[in-house]
Amino acid sequence: MPIGVYGNKVPYGYARGQRNIIMFPAAAGVVFQNLSAKFVYVDGNNDVALVTDGLAHIFGWACVGEYTGEQAAGLDKIPVDISMKSQYWVPATNGTVEEAIRGDTCDIAVDGSDIVSADIGATLDDVLLIIDIDIINSAVLVKIAEGKQQAKAVS
Repeated sequence: MPIGVYGNKVPYGYARGQRNIIMFPAAAGVVFQNLSAKFVYVDGNNDVALVTDGLAHIFGWACVGEYTGEQAAGLDKIPVDISMKSQYWVPATNGTVEEAIRGDTCDIAVDGSDIVSADIGATLDDVLLIIDIDIINSAVLVKIAEGKQQAKAVS
């Protein structure tokens, strides 16, 4: 089912699927935008950070709205969904949202404003699996692709 437009904002985020939410320390100054996907990875300090272009693995989805973390790493703990069954509506970029992309895998794109989207025109990393599409809002329903979740010990 396509997502709706409320005011001029498309509500990107969790759509369906079994969730597994854990609390995890946030990286220093991490920023999440409302009109963005909120995929994260675990950085070298064992904190979750917003994904970047070219990542081969994703840890999960930050269950936050618009959010800016503390300036020191690890001071904030944020909820992160690490379920491989969870599906999310996210903006799509660098391609045409059309029926033919259902079932395809794609990369992640991050623009200069930290807006994260499904890069439906790129298949180098193939970290997202496209489940459904919303042509009107140029959005796709995705989940982390099999074998592309970052393995990390959770204490």
